[in-house]
Parts: sequence; C-alpha cells; structure tokens
Amino acid sequence: MRWLSILTLGAVVGIGVPAFAPDALAHKKPMNKLCKATKLDGKPMTFKCKASEKCCFSIIESKGTCRPASATCL
Repeated sequence: MRWLSILTLGAVVGIGVPAFAPDALAHKKPMNKLCKATKLDGKPMTFKCKASEKCCFSIIESKGTCRPASATCL
C-alpha cells in the first residue's frame, strides 16, 4: 500500500514539473516595459509603460509619458 502511494505521488510530481519549465514561461509576452531617461541635472529616471506603448520623455519638463505605438513623441 505504501509503494502505491509513493508511485502515485511520483507520477503527480512528474506530470506537474513540465508546466513550470523555463521554456513554458519564455513564450509569455511581457505586460510592462521599463523606460529609462536622463534628466537635465544628469540624474537617471525610470518609469513603466505597457508593452504595446512607446516611452516618451520631455527633457524640458523632466516628465516621462506613455504614448500609443503609432503616436509620435514631442
């Protein structure tokens, strides 16, 4: 009886391992991207945008914005 439970547990663990393989996570698209810019005073600044958006940074305002991919940054 003990061997049967050990074999059953081993089969369950063996089936569950491929679901957590790194290759399964490699096909997942990123939800956000990290945008980096440098302010006028030379300090780095980071902000996040969605993966489908473009990172825009205004040097004059020292402000980062996210725009649709088809839009232009001013």
